[in-house]
Amino acid sequence: MLLFDNGNYRATPGDGRTPMTDANSYSRAVEYRIDEEAMTVEEVWSYEYPGARLYSFAMGDANLQAAENTVLITFAMMAGVGDVLSDDLGWGWVQGRLVEVARDRGDEVVFDLRVHGNTPGAFGSPVYRAVRIPALR
Repeated sequence: MLLFDNGNYRATPGDGRTPMTDANSYSRAVEYRIDEEAMTVEEVWSYEYPGARLYSFAMGDANLQAAENTVLITFAMMAGVGDVLSDDLGWGWVQGRLVEVARDRGDEVVFDLRVHGNTPGAFGSPVYRAVRIPALR
């Protein structure tokens, strides 16, 4: 099972304490192997963007591109990159980012698209959904 893990409440210990701040949170794509007979789940792959924490507090997606063994990851609604808020960058309140990684090449980034506005204080530019169109590759 391949999915997008927003990372919301990643650090919540379950006792009602405040979770990590947006600046310290991160999202990732993650794949699990599920053995229904043994009733076990094993994490077999995960991807976090290198060099900068990308945190999409809402929405997001991870799609396997089987022919190329890549994963197209949609960081759909990011409020910033690392500890810098999108609005402080002049991009509006939220931004989106599409990242495609080649799993058989050490998670090499083969596509990286930033989607953002240019008006501070505005809503910004989230990305609801992304699908690769093979004919345009």
